[in-house]
Amino acid sequence: MTRRLTAIFLALLLALGMMSIAAAEDGYPIEGDWEITIWCPLSALISPYVTNAAETPAIQELCRVTGVKLNFIHPTTGQEKENFNLLIAGGDIPDIMYTSQYAGGNTMGVDDGVYADLTDLVEQYMPHYYHYLSNDDEFRKLSTTEDGRVIAIYNYKDMVEPFWWRTQFRADLLEEFGMDEPCTIAEYEAFFDKVLETHPEITPFSLPNDGLNGAFMCAWDFGIIQQSRTADFYLEGDHAQSGYYAEGMYDYLKLMHDWYEKGYISKDFMSEDPTTLFQTGKVACVTGNGYEMYPTCNELGIPITCGPYARVNEGDKIHTLRHYWHNNAAETFVSGKVKGEKLEVILKFLDYGYTEEGILTYNFGTEGFTWDEVDENGYPIYNDFMLNNENYPIANAEAMLKVHAYAVPRWRYGDGICMATNQKNPDNWAYRARWGDDPDVDDSYGLPPFVLDADASERRAEIMNNVETHAKEMVLKYITGAADLANFDTEYTQVLKDFGVEEAIEITQAGYEAYLAK
Repeated sequence: MTRRLTAIFLALLLALGMMSIAAAEDGYPIEGDWEITIWCPLSALISPYVTNAAETPAIQELCRVTGVKLNFIHPTTGQEKENFNLLIAGGDIPDIMYTSQYAGGNTMGVDDGVYADLTDLVEQYMPHYYHYLSNDDEFRKLSTTEDGRVIAIYNYKDMVEPFWWRTQFRADLLEEFGMDEPCTIAEYEAFFDKVLETHPEITPFSLPNDGLNGAFMCAWDFGIIQQSRTADFYLEGDHAQSGYYAEGMYDYLKLMHDWYEKGYISKDFMSEDPTTLFQTGKVACVTGNGYEMYPTCNELGIPITCGPYARVNEGDKIHTLRHYWHNNAAETFVSGKVKGEKLEVILKFLDYGYTEEGILTYNFGTEGFTWDEVDENGYPIYNDFMLNNENYPIANAEAMLKVHAYAVPRWRYGDGICMATNQKNPDNWAYRARWGDDPDVDDSYGLPPFVLDADASERRAEIMNNVETHAKEMVLKYITGAADLANFDTEYTQVLKDFGVEEAIEITQAGYEAYLAK
């Protein structure tokens, strides 16, 4: 019932939104022979099958309906920033760039001519995107700079859903041990001890490669629970803080070091993907995207269950859950070198994701390809080609057959409506929603992803480049024992302070206050 009411509400919202936009023909496919180059990382969901996103059926369909040819440039995984800056240094700026990797920050990228200033162009050439930019105050504030410029295009999404990044357990082992899903640190350790005692061929736990795990940092209520950037800036009350500089970092590192020494943590965590370790039976517990792991593990025959976020003590409050903003990532930039008709075509292509047809294409794929009919609410029903594709597991089919993991911003339906995994197996949504009603967990520490001005962005980026490099190096050393936590104050905290982390926090606080005043 909740899902159906949500669907009806969103259908009405979409209909009202489209009615307020001119009903003129959208003009797709775009006339002419146009090629657009896109720089973006290659999604792990498609990399097992193709070496370039242009090879996927999803992108080939997108090219057909929009009338443009898309050429993708994919950096080597783990070397995105280096690859991007080498590309820019050579003067070869792609037409579209997904996620900012520019050394001086977003606004500096505009000032240097790498990114285009789109402020005076979106109303004319992206009318559908401009509709949301001008009618949703939160979206406007988050999608423009402090001085009101439009320098990037973002996904638009206006609904809150259960978060999918949780601790995943081997359900058969919990059943074997007669245990519920662990919650407190002591309960985790009891589970790990049983794994070591009864299954020496299985390692109890594994960390992300950088050693930073938001689903455990939350036990000391710092950082943000998500799959990456866990130690980024967040709010404590109304004040900005850096996860790298938070008081809880010492406690987190001490726990991880102790676990590593006891054999709880995989010795391969720095080089192995934790999800792969779990799905190959090498570890009993990881944190990961349950929304992808659950259906995949079912197909592989691996019993899986998820647990609540970790606490030191039962009943501890957690405020660091990821916050859902109307500005829903997909930060996308246009080349500052492109001019004239080519620039208009690029913007028209980007606007497609906010048109009535484009919203369907991006969220569900195209009629006759991934779906053939709609349900009573007007939402497409995925066909057998999507739900039971002989070439791809369902999680990968989402990315291979519809535009789900690419550098193209759009109006985003909720996952509960448009994800094929839910239509194939409604239990998948229930799995994601499990623990979502925890009364002791909220997202009040979420810091809005506002855009700093050029000088502030450059200065903060300069500081945080040094801070993050040193912090991540020391995190791994402390966990593995290559450095002694007895020297934490001098080797870690004081070094971050010398690098200017407190100034970076002040810059972030000023940006937050400017955001509130916009």
